This record gives sequence, C-alpha cells and structure tokens, in this order.
Amino acid sequence: DGSDEGSFCSQKPDCTNLTCSHKCIHTPAGPTCFCQPGYSLGADKTSCVDVDECQEFGSCSQGCENTVGSFICSCMEGYVMQNNSCLAVRGEPLLFFSTKSEVRGLKVRSMEYFPVATNLPYSIGIGFDSLGGRVYWTDVEAGKET
Repeated sequence: DGSDEGSFCSQKPDCTNLTCSHKCIHTPAGPTCFCQPGYSLGADKTSCVDVDECQEFGSCSQGCENTVGSFICSCMEGYVMQNNSCLAVRGEPLLFFSTKSEVRGLKVRSMEYFPVATNLPYSIGIGFDSLGGRVYWTDVEAGKET
C-alpha cells in the first residue's frame, strides 16, 4: 500500500528545470540526468558521452570496433564468433599444468585429461611451443635446476 515508503515515492518527477541529453530521473537529492547503455554522464552532469567499450578489458576476445553507443567484436582469420568469444575453427584448445610431480594436459572441449610427464622431482614453469608441438617445463629439486 506504500504506507512505509515516505513522501519521496508519492512525489511526481520534476525535471523541468534540468535539461538532460538523454533522460532524467527523480532522486532523493532531486532531479538527476542519466544515460542510456553505451554512454556515461559528462562532467557537466547533463550531457551523455560515448563510452569506448573497447578500452574495457574483456569486452571482446580479439578485435573490437567502438561505435556510437555500442561496439562490435570481430575475430581474426581462422576463428569464428561463438557466444561472444572467438573460437579456433580447427584444432582443440589444450591446457597444460604441473602437479609438482607431473606435467598434465587437458583437451578443453572434450575434457580429456592426459599425462605429459610423470615421476618428476618438482616441476614448475610450463611452456608450450605450438609450432613444434613441444611442452617444456622446469624441475627444481633441493636448490638445483634440471
């Protein structure tokens, strides 16, 4: 019934004294301008300026083109857009990691888990040469490196 809302909720918005480039909303502090998605409120607190979403980390996985009020993601040759991410057209992504005594791999799409090297003293620092198809790692044992 609104009886617990106080007088603010029953007041009609009064944005007549404020000229906003996008929209105005009534707040407890008075009328306030706000912007549509893809824009941010300018320094004058009334105008809206385009946000460059391409400068925000994670907006696109590869290519990004800022447009007015929005942005467009794109993929490099050999990749296709799927669920807003660029996926390789051929081949399966691999993840390599160490478990101290082993270097293991995971085929990401099929979730196939496989050993690369076992019975290692203390493996750290995994590297992968995608052109040569080689996995490199460092073993550190009691202060010596192998």
